[in-house]
Amino acid sequence: MGDRGEKAVTSFLVQQGYTLMATNVRWIGGEIDLIVSRDRLVVFVEVKSRSRSSFPLSTVVTFSKQQKIIKTALRFIAQQGLYDVVLRFDIALVELKPDASPIIHYIENAFTDPEDR
Repeated sequence: MGDRGEKAVTSFLVQQGYTLMATNVRWIGGEIDLIVSRDRLVVFVEVKSRSRSSFPLSTVVTFSKQQKIIKTALRFIAQQGLYDVVLRFDIALVELKPDASPIIHYIENAFTDPEDR
């Protein structure tokens, strides 16, 4: 189910003019589902797929999960040498039902790095 949701979100973002940079980036203690870019903007996307429409956001991406995503994103940026970019953290909630197209609820700027004030 997760792969189907990530593919749907990737297609959605490419149609919006983003370029896919990476998928399923993992480092010790963290993972990022999708990383896309457009111009100087680099977006880290957490994809959550469900078979029902109920998505209590507070339980989908907890503060602890947000911190892991942020740390992994900063490692990715450093490793890629991307210093003059704007970072954004989004969440894609994907409703998957048999015999139906995925329904994507996309939340831009779903959370921010508390260090980035």
